Amino acid sequence: MHRVLNTRLKIKNMVLNLAVLLYLFTFMLFYAAPVEMRKIYYLAGYLTFFVALLGCRSLTSWKNNRDIAGATALFGLTLLGWYALNFTHSEYWSIYDSYKETGKVLLITALIVFLVSNLRFSFPAERFLWLLIVAGLATNAYAIYQGLEIESVRLQIELDRATVIAYIFTMTNIVMLAAILELKSQYRYFLFLLAALSGFAAIAYTETRAALLTFPVLIILLLIVHPRVRKKQLLKLGTAFIVMLALLAIAFHQKLTDRYQGLRNDVSQYQDNNSVSSIGSRLAMFQSGLQAALDAPFGESAERRNDNIKRQVEKKPKLTGALDYMDVHMHNELIENFSLRGVGGVITLIIFYATLLINAWRKCNVMQGMLTLSVIIYGLSDVIFFGKEAVIIFSTALILSILYQKIVIHKDENHE
Repeated sequence: MHRVLNTRLKIKNMVLNLAVLLYLFTFMLFYAAPVEMRKIYYLAGYLTFFVALLGCRSLTSWKNNRDIAGATALFGLTLLGWYALNFTHSEYWSIYDSYKETGKVLLITALIVFLVSNLRFSFPAERFLWLLIVAGLATNAYAIYQGLEIESVRLQIELDRATVIAYIFTMTNIVMLAAILELKSQYRYFLFLLAALSGFAAIAYTETRAALLTFPVLIILLLIVHPRVRKKQLLKLGTAFIVMLALLAIAFHQKLTDRYQGLRNDVSQYQDNNSVSSIGSRLAMFQSGLQAALDAPFGESAERRNDNIKRQVEKKPKLTGALDYMDVHMHNELIENFSLRGVGGVITLIIFYATLLINAWRKCNVMQGMLTLSVIIYGLSDVIFFGKEAVIIFSTALILSILYQKIVIHKDENHE
């Protein structure tokens, strides 16, 4: 009997370790092959669920990270509930389809997060850190290679646009850089600088202004809040990063100059009452989307919202830039949720954000906290929880941050 139990335990550990490797594999190669990696993500989830079904004794408790799983499920159910109540076969069917798929992914993620948080793991900590690092470096290297090959075109994958790719790169690099700072090697700070610069280079090839401005700030903040960065090293590291960043900015001078000039032109056009531009349309969407939300504070269909926006444009032609994106989203996470799902949608989104941040703070999980902060910041100029690709990579990063907590930091409830 004892031998049978040992055999079952070994099988469970093997399957769980395989699931961890699949999550890491998804994270590493998602940019290169999103369709295949999406399937691998689901396969890893099925394996995790399978282990949990083999025996409830595999669970250390039933309470670890219930808050995160619950908030994620609540947000996903809000998206699916809105879809179920409002879906019609209209010209805006793609909006409904996107939120249906996103809601499904979030529900699956909620279940995986709960199971991963409560299953016992025996994965070697140092190996786990190095696999996270390799995943980040591989993504950056492939992006830089592509950037050099197609220098005149912004990076993008077959299923999504350059801006979302920049957000994916940011998440990948936050996970990698937090892992590097956990290493015991005396060369970890040097590796950190090289990895951070490779991440900035990858993002630079997407030419996404929000990411170019946000990524360096997130890196500095990561150095400030990470508990393993000594204060006497902080100033040296920060200074070295800024100097190397300046040198890298010189290397990408033309791309950065072009994007800055484009920003100035967009602002100038908007001041001349022309919102048909990247920046102008975002400002127009914010204003018209907010007004549509205030007119229907408890939510409405995509058709009713967009009809409202069309009426606003008729009265204020300056808002014309919003019309080009009515079949997508309002390019602001809060405005998008408010204008479609009303006050309830905003509340569930804020609960989701707050739960992740509070949990990260309480457990000193820097990786999870920085991931959440990046999504909040990028949500000011785009909608992350719209396309399946961005949601899957965020979900994978969140799962890896929880594994990081259990495998590396050892501060889940049964270790405290």
